[in-house]
Amino acid sequence: MEITLIKRLVADPNGESTDALFENSTEVFWVDWREEDSNIIDYCESILKTNMLSSQFEGEKLFIKFGAQTKEVPLTMSGADRHITLLALNEILNPHYEIRMAWASDGGDTLAFAPLSYEEWGALELEFGVPSVSKAFLKLSPYPNVFTDPLTKISVKKTNGKKWWEFWK
Repeated sequence: MEITLIKRLVADPNGESTDALFENSTEVFWVDWREEDSNIIDYCESILKTNMLSSQFEGEKLFIKFGAQTKEVPLTMSGADRHITLLALNEILNPHYEIRMAWASDGGDTLAFAPLSYEEWGALELEFGVPSVSKAFLKLSPYPNVFTDPLTKISVKKTNGKKWWEFWK
């Protein structure tokens, strides 16, 4: 996959590349805070084109399948679920791919996410430096929830041994 927009966002996160982000659907996928969680997996697959990534609801339980692996998404039936789904998706895609949020999309109720291989993220970090990549793309972690927590005050939260999905129960 050619990652021209993503490179432009890293090189110049506040310029014309930000405007181009909002017109792009080939390198990023968009998630609304009210999105159906299974759609997130479909959006990601539409970018990655692995033919190995899918999701399925069984009752109220959502399962993500990637190749031979299957993972249940620990949904809470709350506003936290989009973030929880993205974290579960990152877990099942590891060590092949990683999804990060485009900082340029912060501030709305719909956020842009870039799924790249670990090699592509590593190449960007080598070319531009980790700080530049981090200014353009947020690595997803249990805290903050990109849909429910203010991202302007990112801080490290002690986990006290909790699993990431237990923060939203």
